Amino acid sequence: MKQVIHNPTAGKKHISKEEIVKALKDNGSEIAYISTEESGWEKFLESNPEIVYVAGGDGTVHKVATAIINRESGTRNPKIHIVPTGTANNMAKSLNIPFGINSIKNIKGDRFKAIDYGKVKGLSAKHSFESIGIGVFPAFVKEIKRMKKEGEPAGDLKQLIEKLVEKVTEFKPLKVKLKTESFKISGSFLLVEIMNINYLGPNLHFAPSAISNDGFFDLIMVPENRRRELILYLEQLLNGKNGAFDAENFMLKLKLKEARIKCKTNLVQIDDELDESFKNTMEIKVIPKTLNFCY
Repeated sequence: MKQVIHNPTAGKKHISKEEIVKALKDNGSEIAYISTEESGWEKFLESNPEIVYVAGGDGTVHKVATAIINRESGTRNPKIHIVPTGTANNMAKSLNIPFGINSIKNIKGDRFKAIDYGKVKGLSAKHSFESIGIGVFPAFVKEIKRMKKEGEPAGDLKQLIEKLVEKVTEFKPLKVKLKTESFKISGSFLLVEIMNINYLGPNLHFAPSAISNDGFFDLIMVPENRRRELILYLEQLLNGKNGAFDAENFMLKLKLKEARIKCKTNLVQIDDELDESFKNTMEIKVIPKTLNFCY
């Protein structure tokens, strides 16, 4: 028996329970289904399934991965098979998983990658599987969540990038102190992200060298004096000119295993969620090869 945990509201084109169940049955799988809108869906994992199909976007992947990590120690972790149905699907994109229910046919349960995750101190959220950051991107995420709450359409990926350009244009940089196992950095930055996968937000390919199971994070930082270059980079994406202006020209990029960040802000983005419990200092550390993702 294989389990499906489904967010039926993910993405602009919602995929129904019936479509998910039919695709799995056509693939020869006996399944048990639950929606993330059902109270206590996390208990669905207590039967210790071998594979969990996660149908939804990056937020759904984060919730399920967190529920798996939070189970009793010594419990076998199931393999996670993403069925990407969200807007960005950055985790699936980094694993080269195709969009929608076609991924069920294209991914084999015997082929998987054991990936790292970040253990976090100083926030109410304790785990990061994709990225964690401060600066303009959390401010952008907060604006998008406000729009959705008030019933305003957030738009497609292109429209999201347009909104990010607006936010970069007006954002006041943050003074940041960052300490790792081998170096210290301080300065005024528009964006600071510690990434475990290749993509951020609306499919921004900010960490092309990130490898999610190498025991390292990729740190990317955009200094205050590189605001114009960041805007140009985003504008080229809007114009379909990927690669015409290299992000490495204006981003500081480094590999690290752990980091301590100090900054006077209460707003942190962790994967595609916000955490406003930040009290000026947080720590993140790589926990290697813990979660098994089918691909």
